[in-house]
Amino acid sequence: MTEPIAACIFSEDRVYRYNWARRVSNQPGRMLCIGVNPSKADEDRSDNTVTRCCNFARREGYGVLEMANLNAFRATDPKIMRAASDPVGPDNDRYLLEAIRRCDVIVVAWGIHGAFMGRDLEVFRLIGQERKNAFCFGLTNGGFPRHPSRLANNTELVRYS
Repeated sequence: MTEPIAACIFSEDRVYRYNWARRVSNQPGRMLCIGVNPSKADEDRSDNTVTRCCNFARREGYGVLEMANLNAFRATDPKIMRAASDPVGPDNDRYLLEAIRRCDVIVVAWGIHGAFMGRDLEVFRLIGQERKNAFCFGLTNGGFPRHPSRLANNTELVRYS
């Protein structure tokens, strides 16, 4: 039997969530989904976004889903995240880079809010410096990688560049 994985990395005060990981099947491999910012999901509970990403990871044949974000500040509303004094978080890029290196496929899924503070471009550069390809579930009308919460179950991954 495959060892279960259920882990989160938070700041000490839990204001920032840097990584969320779950085993989704007994298959090998890890899928990293990068969103805009984390909400309420933690060690014990999921939310709509991570549940959808778990389903996509399982469908694509990966055993573990990791979630990371452009900004690590936890908020259910992007307006609240944008108002934070440090929405990115002091350790976010370090944990993002570790996850990018560790995972087999990188899915960018930050939606229309990704351009805030230029974080989409900064993180896309991190992905590229590790010589990894990025994928997404299609683009918004504005050219941003679509957020997973409103996707059809059969939405296919496409290369993001």
